[in-house]
Amino acid sequence: MHFLQKLKSKIFRRPGKGTIWVSALVVLFSFLPVGGEGPLDVYREAVGSLQEKRILAYARACILHELDSDSTMPENPVGTGEFPVTGMYLTLMKGRDVRACVGRFSPPSSDPVKSVGALAKEVVYYDTRNRPLSLHEMAGLSLVISFVGTRKEISDPYAVDFSTEGLYIAQEGRHAVLLPGETKTLDYGIKKLMAQNGVRSGGPVSYAVFSVVAFDERRW
Repeated sequence: MHFLQKLKSKIFRRPGKGTIWVSALVVLFSFLPVGGEGPLDVYREAVGSLQEKRILAYARACILHELDSDSTMPENPVGTGEFPVTGMYLTLMKGRDVRACVGRFSPPSSDPVKSVGALAKEVVYYDTRNRPLSLHEMAGLSLVISFVGTRKEISDPYAVDFSTEGLYIAQEGRHAVLLPGETKTLDYGIKKLMAQNGVRSGGPVSYAVFSVVAFDERRW
């Protein structure tokens, strides 16, 4: 804000058309996040809050209802109306191993809560790397919802900060995503992910990095 105030003080001393052009620039800057990551900042602030707990409980209830139609249909969690639209992945972890994971950079819905519900249904069946989920497994699985930022191409996949960033791997129409916490080490995770998804290390492979904020049941 100090920068914008200083710029404005210079603008209004300049006559002519320059005043209009630079003023429009100030308006543009005033809507941009300063030192942040836009939509992900809202989720980052919610980590450890009741909002995180409610969203995770809602996702688990949606999964349980998909597995057992006699279970209670979950109601939308309260206090989550301010969450912005962002890419999203839903992962079920068994210890250090991924049991199932689904998601996308373009969310299923413009309503983040509906996106969580949609992914909760998909995770039961759509991860074809493993057998479909069963109801008796759920008690031993931890749920993680990862909210993801925009992908940025990189040349070195080992340059990823795996504590806060995810890795996107693509080759000849195949693609795979590695999220923080899904593997003990980045090196092991890359090799396992490429093997699971048929990505050949010898062929041309493209990589991208993206920021991640995770809601994690293991925090509770």
